[in-house]
Amino acid sequence: MASLEGERSHLLKLHIPLAYIVREHDIADPIEIHNTVHEHLVNNAIHFGPEFNTNNGIIFDLLQSLMLNGPAWSQISDFQRTRNGRGAWKALIEYYEGDAMQMQCVHNSNVMTP
Repeated sequence: MASLEGERSHLLKLHIPLAYIVREHDIADPIEIHNTVHEHLVNNAIHFGPEFNTNNGIIFDLLQSLMLNGPAWSQISDFQRTRNGRGAWKALIEYYEGDAMQMQCVHNSNVMTP
């Protein structure tokens, strides 16, 4: 998520990239080797506690600012009350990269083919 890589994308105290909120896995793999400190921080930061809750809300606020009143809002609106950015991100991934969307893309490409 390129927009998360700027100066405001890091926790002020720990300098952990906010990309840890939207990483694919929930729990770190203890034997996974990372090539950079950035990868290590993103892949090993915990998904609980006060810092996580604050950053999870920040991610939700970013997503909401991009999606509000648009077609994707219905995918993340259920996460608004709790400001669950991770949940909202995963819902968007499931919708746009999930099986239903892939089948729709295949169907559309077959319909358009002469």
